[in-house]
Amino acid sequence: MSRSVLIALIAGSLSMAISGQGLSTSDKQIVETARSKYYNLEGLGFQAATCRVNFDFSTIPSLAAEDKEATYRLLRAVRFTLNLEGKNPSVLYSYPPGTNDTAQQRAAPTTNLLKSLAMGVFQTWPTKGLRGPIPAFDSQIQGAVAANDGMW
Repeated sequence: MSRSVLIALIAGSLSMAISGQGLSTSDKQIVETARSKYYNLEGLGFQAATCRVNFDFSTIPSLAAEDKEATYRLLRAVRFTLNLEGKNPSVLYSYPPGTNDTAQQRAAPTTNLLKSLAMGVFQTWPTKGLRGPIPAFDSQIQGAVAANDGMW
């Protein structure tokens, strides 16, 4: 990495860090009021959740698999588990005991698609209910304007 690129990266990082540190006391009060009006599970003590994810296969596009019926039977038996803990959700899946490699390979494209769909949905949760839509750190906020209802 060239020296000028490194200097530009450092300068950019510093300017981003400095830009959010200038919130006035009144701006901080506006932000805190707004945060308190949004549903926030972490603020209420949420720490983690684990659940099984089931899919409605009538909404899944037709498979291009060699043996569609056998692949659908296998996919219905695959166990998808969602874990919401920390900053990133994870989705794990396991095939039923005794599933051979050929069947797993045939189902793999759709299994990976289903895993990605579940991950995508739950990656949006932090802004919908786990943490609320307002950044947790004031350094990420450049300013705030009060509205009649206290939201910004």
